Amino acid sequence: MKPKTKTSLLIVVNSLLFLTFAVQAGTGMLMGSGLAGEISWNLHGKLGFALVLLVVAHIVLNFSWIKAQIFKSSAKK
Repeated sequence: MKPKTKTSLLIVVNSLLFLTFAVQAGTGMLMGSGLAGEISWNLHGKLGFALVLLVVAHIVLNFSWIKAQIFKSSAKK
């Protein structure tokens, strides 16, 4: 994958991760306080699934960096 394309994808994925996490936290707080309606419950469930998919995409896009960090630290031991 071209670096510019990968960077553009990471910007989109990371932005969506942030927004999804923020909404998850908000709906979770509403549910915890007892103020959540049906929409909050549905949104929380659907965005939870989206959050997992975005985390997987984030890991896939950053896998070369993750791999480099793991092998760099194990080589120093």
